[in-house]
Amino acid sequence: MSKFAKRIRKIKKFPQYAISIGDEYENFVDILGVFQTVFVVGTKIKNFREKNLIYLEDVASIALPNGVDMIFSREDNKNQLLNLQHIIRQNRPLIFLHTEIEISKEHSDFFRKIQYHATEVLNDYQIWKMNG
Repeated sequence: MSKFAKRIRKIKKFPQYAISIGDEYENFVDILGVFQTVFVVGTKIKNFREKNLIYLEDVASIALPNGVDMIFSREDNKNQLLNLQHIIRQNRPLIFLHTEIEISKEHSDFFRKIQYHATEVLNDYQIWKMNG
């Protein structure tokens, strides 16, 4: 198990579901090994198939199960989080934002709108958690 996967397990002992927004992640195999099911929103990851991986074109019209623990997104896909507001309000998942820059005012303003704040940085991910 990689350091990244161990850190996810430390944050949440038995994570069930994750949502991945976008088409590629350097730690994607680690994510698949930790979660019961990973929903990928957007494009398909090239030639990648696993039994706990489900591809979705649009998440706004699909009812996902309760228990979404984490959402993974690249910085350029963060606006798609607005389409997940019903899941964010219901499940209060941690959001892992893959970015190579420090926490900026633009990020802070965006996440303040959805009532999240930054808690830590892990590898190239900023981890955001719901206030309260």
